Amino acid sequence: MSKKVIVDIICLDCKIIKEDVRLAYKEEPTEMCPKCGKQMTKKVAFGSFELKYDCKRDCCDWFGETSQYWKAYKEAKARGENVKPAGED
Repeated sequence: MSKKVIVDIICLDCKIIKEDVRLAYKEEPTEMCPKCGKQMTKKVAFGSFELKYDCKRDCCDWFGETSQYWKAYKEAKARGENVKPAGED
């Protein structure tokens, strides 16, 4: 059984996008555009995305307070600046 991935497909003529289509890894979409009836294609080809992340320089934390945002916030607070976290009035 081939692994499925979620992709967006697009009609290159009408620019209609259909999101979250499940395809096998190297499978091409078979869906036709609902507007013009032409073959739709993957919006982004596999292999064209590269995440540039350096764990020594970049910091991503969805649940805690270790992101670059919080690091800058804590440094500003330590300097005595009047800063508030995002979303706080």
